[in-house]
Amino acid sequence: MRIVAIIFGILAAIVDLILVIVSIAVPEVSLWGWIVVLTIVTVGLFFSANKVKKQKEARQAAQVARNTPFMEESAISAIAQGELPVVTGTPVLLEEGEVAHYYAPATKIVTKNKAVGRTGSGAGVRVRVAKGVSVSTGGGSSRTVYGEVTETYSGAIVLTNRRIVFIHNQAGFECKISALTAVTPVDGSVVVQAGSKTYQFSVARQDLFVSALSMVTGK
Repeated sequence: MRIVAIIFGILAAIVDLILVIVSIAVPEVSLWGWIVVLTIVTVGLFFSANKVKKQKEARQAAQVARNTPFMEESAISAIAQGELPVVTGTPVLLEEGEVAHYYAPATKIVTKNKAVGRTGSGAGVRVRVAKGVSVSTGGGSSRTVYGEVTETYSGAIVLTNRRIVFIHNQAGFECKISALTAVTPVDGSVVVQAGSKTYQFSVARQDLFVSALSMVTGK
């Protein structure tokens, strides 16, 4: 889209310049109306191209932010080298003796079996067969159609030596490390199970998070 706008903008600018030259060289030929129109078109095309560029840069910056942990580079390097760093400045209120080891953007993933629609139904038809007498045909019944619906909640994950805390004003959760029974990477996300409860989330630098969690659990 941006490249197309730039190409047409350049072509419009060239034609516009030619018309200006012709109008100056041959004063009796009045092309200024077309020149004004082409100038507006040219400016609009380059403006659109610049807007698309800024939107793309904004999306890229947001993507980088989502994939960058809220930690110093030294902490990231420590995990990569098999060491657990001490991370400060997290919003989690730590208990006495509790230490944060990982802090990053995360997205909670919730898949539910929910109603997604209804089958069609006939409302029934009432037919008059004689004066004052009519017969009603029964309408077909409808039923609810269910399907799996995935919802996502953007927040942050804090891993401590005691808990996994997902920070979100509506869908936040806390999972004690001592209660973990399974940790499984699934399709670019992590599924942790604690007894009967299961939590699925994606986290920035999942490889580092899984490494840190493995070091915390000792497994």
